[in-house]
Amino acid sequence: MLIILEGLDKSGKTTFAQRFGSDAIYYHSDAETDTMKMFRQAYKASLREDKPVILDRSFMSEIAYGTAYRNDVKLTQEEYEVIVERLVAIPHIILYFKRPISKCKFEDNEFESDTSKLSYTAYIYSQLISDLKDKLNIYEVKYYDW
Repeated sequence: MLIILEGLDKSGKTTFAQRFGSDAIYYHSDAETDTMKMFRQAYKASLREDKPVILDRSFMSEIAYGTAYRNDVKLTQEEYEVIVERLVAIPHIILYFKRPISKCKFEDNEFESDTSKLSYTAYIYSQLISDLKDKLNIYEVKYYDW
């Protein structure tokens, strides 16, 4: 099974993933990661491994953050469609960590703490979820404090 964790920075994705420990295979993606390459690695691992494969950030993060922060998405429409098509064909869950910006614990020097850009990023996530909810297994994880 492929488990994709999505959501704003500091919303609890990595903390959640760490709870699996060695019972899962873990991949982490960031702004420098080739989204398609990382997805392919996680996808292939999910097909051959007996334990869950966790992908901490993926195509939704690239679209949301790329649009809000760079005004550029490093993922083509064709790649996006391939990802959706492949997810439809395998057991998967996308967990969107919907934590209020005010509850995300940012450091003072982090660029992600720009609340206007974060609000826009959250809006883009909500649009993606709305567009994909009938095709993919997307669930919102709502919590405020761990």
